Amino acid sequence: MAEFLLTDANVAHHVLPKIAAWQSIPTLVLDPGESLKSAETLFQVWNWLSTLNASKTDTLLALGGGTVLDLAGFAGATYKRGIQLHYFPTTLLAMVDAAHGGKTAINLEAGKNLAGLILQPAPPVTYERTWLSTLPERELRSGWVELFKHGLIKEFGLALWMEPCSFRELPPQDLLERGIAIKSAVVAQDPQDKAIRQILNFGHSMGHAVEAASHPTDYPLLHGEAIALGMVAEAYLSHHFHRLSEPSMSFVVRKILMEFPDLQPDFDFFQLLPYLLQDKKNPAEGLKMSLLRALGEADWGVPITLEQAEASWKFVRTLWNR
Repeated sequence: MAEFLLTDANVAHHVLPKIAAWQSIPTLVLDPGESLKSAETLFQVWNWLSTLNASKTDTLLALGGGTVLDLAGFAGATYKRGIQLHYFPTTLLAMVDAAHGGKTAINLEAGKNLAGLILQPAPPVTYERTWLSTLPERELRSGWVELFKHGLIKEFGLALWMEPCSFRELPPQDLLERGIAIKSAVVAQDPQDKAIRQILNFGHSMGHAVEAASHPTDYPLLHGEAIALGMVAEAYLSHHFHRLSEPSMSFVVRKILMEFPDLQPDFDFFQLLPYLLQDKKNPAEGLKMSLLRALGEADWGVPITLEQAEASWKFVRTLWNR
């Protein structure tokens, strides 16, 4: 059984040289960034595997952040109807989120992650916390957001644990492991994302729209930065149109504002609207979001009107543009 390695140029420079056993493995190094998750790159990976005569018993190793894992998962699951996969996440965001649960996807012009599938069983995951030491501060803060979200939706004690932490520093190993365990436990309850797994989408309906709208601008947001804004918007919705208390909403808003004072949510709501309407989580009848009913407790499938969503975005812009 042969192995093939997929990574991006940043990881190939910073992490790959530390793994001596992989120096002789056939490797495809792609340009970094969200644009990697495209149909064109997917075909590039398929053709690369085909040229190397990769078989169903071979293994595709994915070394990188969430974009690399998403692409590798989709490519590996569909090449010859599925070859073996093994994930090696190198960013905090990938370690606590993208590497767990088996979701794979590429982006379409209309929005993020609109073409993909869920792998069953999910690929094995191997990571080293020391790999995070090479991350730029923006990438590190971006990953902390998903950790914080895991506490907000399922275990408030974890969120409280993070309140005095700086998102500019590496998370302690035990906190990292607890966040991963929460994600894995939720996925195990609902592998196909039909019910409770959707609580993991808190902050993502608004956040994905913000992320997509930011990409054509001079300041494209990282995934976690956009989700941070989405969590503030959806905390507002959770309080005003669901069951979250005002002090609980303030807890979320205060922490995000403290960790991300430099964000620039300059988009008009109508710039977000096309992406919000294309959100793959929406049913045909309208917007539905995953919202908090209390800190550490979340609901999914909560109906939200466009007017309510617009009010939440006005709230976000007021906070950062004051």
